[in-house]
This record gives sequence, C-alpha cells and structure tokens, in this order.
Amino acid sequence: MIRRALYVVAACALLAGCAPRQPAAPAAPDVVLFSGTLQELAPHHDGDHFVYRTTSTGQPDRLSVEHLTVLDQPGEFAVNMTEDGVALGKIHLRDDGSSVTLISEGMLREGVMMLYEVPLPSLSVPLHSGESKATSPVTLSHLSDGKLLAYGQAEQTVTARRVTASAGGDEFEIHIERTIELPKGSMHLSVTTWITPGVGETRSQGNVDGGVTFRRELICATVGGKRVGDCAGIMQKGQKGQDGTEQ
Repeated sequence: MIRRALYVVAACALLAGCAPRQPAAPAAPDVVLFSGTLQELAPHHDGDHFVYRTTSTGQPDRLSVEHLTVLDQPGEFAVNMTEDGVALGKIHLRDDGSSVTLISEGMLREGVMMLYEVPLPSLSVPLHSGESKATSPVTLSHLSDGKLLAYGQAEQTVTARRVTASAGGDEFEIHIERTIELPKGSMHLSVTTWITPGVGETRSQGNVDGGVTFRRELICATVGGKRVGDCAGIMQKGQKGQDGTEQ
C-alpha cells in the first residue's frame, strides 16, 4: 500500500535535518478512475504478506517484507516491515469504508513515532484523477518512553491516473507529495506507487528532498489467502543464503 512506500523515504531523512519545500505537481482532470471498494482496489486482510525487492543508487538490493495484522479497533490495521530480516517499522492505518488513512508511523531504526492528529488519506474510493489535498498537525516522540520531541504540520497532495498494465488490465498510478514542517525546517517526500486491483502495490519509487531515488518491485505476496508469485521459495532461498548453505 502507498503508506509503506512513504515510510521508506520518510525514515531516511526525518532526524537528519530538512530542506526547502519543493513545488507541488499540477492538478489532473477530475475523472472517476475506479468505482469499486477499497478491498477490491488494494486488499488488506489479516495475515496478508508482501515481499519486495528494493533498489537505490549506490546501495545493494534489499529484500523488504511487509506483514499485515488487523487490530481490535474497527477498520484499523498495522503493517509491520522488515528489511533483510531486520525490523524496520510499523505503520498504523484505518479503513473507514471510503479511505485508507495514515494514523502513525513507528520508525524502529530512528527510535521515533510520528503521529498524525488528523489521519492523512492515502487512497480513497471512488478513485478520482483530480487532485486531493489534506493537512494534519504532527507530533514526533520517542518510541521507548513516549517523550515528545517536536510538534509539526503535514501538508499532502494526492493525484491519480489510470495506466495500462502489460497484461492488458487496469493499473493505477498514485502520486503523493507531502511536506512536513518541523522546527528544524521542512522535509519534502515524493512517492509514486502503481496499484493493480486485487493485489495492491506492485511497484513504487520515491525520494526525500529530491535526493537519491529508491525503487521497489513486488516479488510475491499472499493476499486474502491467495498466493501471488512464490513467497515460500523466495524466503527459503533467502534463509539458506543467511545460513551459508546456499548462495
């Protein structure tokens, strides 16, 4: 899902200082692209599992794994993320029937939690090609003890368009521009995600403040109990490589 891609770039620059805001992308014509449900567009069930290969300039490829868990609160769920077997973070989201919204991002490597007091929408139905804007106060705190680090403000713009997938079916491109104002300055995130109905995010790319671009592509997944690709084989091969029995 889109929030996962945004987390990857946010974690890279959150505590390293910020850069000037970049101009927002121009608005697209307002056309209904998809009129189905959120589950049909980007499925999210308890136990869903996604494996991505992530690449960026000057760094080795990484294997990113995301596991979804449904929470006790109605419509809320969490996405737990690892990279090459190391816990990376946890995202808290809500499906209210019309939008998937971001509530918080726990960034384990940085030891911080970013809470959006007004949850930010990342995907809505009906899906429109027109520009959608949202703002929210932000609090930044320590994960260990909840101690407040900073207050801030998030401004976000989401645009969407339909593209034709190679197999001839529909694919949707979702582009998010987000600026987070913190006491140190502003941080600008830019992420484009491609969504295939029935699967969700199949590939994405993004950057922070116009820096190094990351790209990632879905290798395999388990979505609503249905397998996409060969996750068991991929994970088994990765484990053998770590044990030194197979490279």
